[in-house]
Amino acid sequence: QFLLDFASPGLDRPLISYVDFRRCMNREIKVFLKEKISSKLEHDGIIRTATENAVIIETKNGPLEIPFLLIQKAKQRY
Repeated sequence: QFLLDFASPGLDRPLISYVDFRRCMNREIKVFLKEKISSKLEHDGIIRTATENAVIIETKNGPLEIPFLLIQKAKQRY
């Protein structure tokens, strides 16, 4: 008798690549930065677009472009 266990990384899966950010378009994320942008190291917002170099999120203060090189960690919010 065998037991198969299937698991999905789900919402806790970190966003790392351009493809990850594109997959999560129009979803809310939290981004942790290596350097401050707009005087903050953490930003929450909805992904509006992602290019090969940056992601643009809609924050409560308006759109914010974050270069991938400055992202330490990013994950979906739920």
